[in-house]
Amino acid sequence: MQLKNDPRTLKIPVIVVTITDEPAIGSALGADEYLIKPVDKATLLSAVERCLRSREEQRRHGLF
Repeated sequence: MQLKNDPRTLKIPVIVVTITDEPAIGSALGADEYLIKPVDKATLLSAVERCLRSREEQRRHGLF
């Protein structure tokens, strides 16, 4: 995934929202979250929160 290979966008979480139930593809592409449509607001917000928490944890451990 180009976003994960570019230092300018490396730290931006990527959430894939799709109609295709193939989370392995999202993982292979480097997606942080993979959601299948239809997605309700609470599910999307939870995914964003998980991404932000994960990034904060990585920062605390010096991974970013």
